[in-house]
Amino acid sequence: MRLHSVARGSFATRLVFALLQTVTGRDVPDIIKMRYYRPRFFGKPFFALAQALMRGTSPWTVGERELFAAFVSEQNRCQFCATTHEAVASAVLEPATTVAVLRNWRTAAIDDRVRATLGLLEKLTRTPDDVGERDVRAVLDAGVGPEAIRDAIAICALFNTINRVADGLDFALPTASGRIFNARVLLRVGYR
Repeated sequence: MRLHSVARGSFATRLVFALLQTVTGRDVPDIIKMRYYRPRFFGKPFFALAQALMRGTSPWTVGERELFAAFVSEQNRCQFCATTHEAVASAVLEPATTVAVLRNWRTAAIDDRVRATLGLLEKLTRTPDDVGERDVRAVLDAGVGPEAIRDAIAICALFNTINRVADGLDFALPTASGRIFNARVLLRVGYR
């Protein structure tokens, strides 16, 4: 369901969108439009959290965090977020690795730390009530520290939220060139 107020916004918001479209030569992505819809919720606070989790100090690399975002989004079947963050992860990591993880993380050629974390994120996304101490212990046993586990869980929570908003508001899927453009912007500017 596309909400008119998200798609168009106020008069001032439409001016901002027109300026962005003129500068970039592209349609304004719905995730940017969302920032202007109820900005107390989806504006600075929400994107400050995303910036801190995805670009702040972390035991995980930017590529690994973007891979987690793409993975959680793929688990939720949120194509807007899955394809966008797959493009970002592929720009930083080996593209074949990103594709392999999204196809079958259990057999992908990845570090054991990442594999164990993906197992936790899958369970936390699909069956959160079933997550227990044993699941966290498996990640710790793979060599992932407590801070890295907390960061991965926070990224999972963030993208479970964003996925539902994106699907609930029927975000338009970017074209292939749009995904590449958006990935470059996210890598250059972050989530500010």
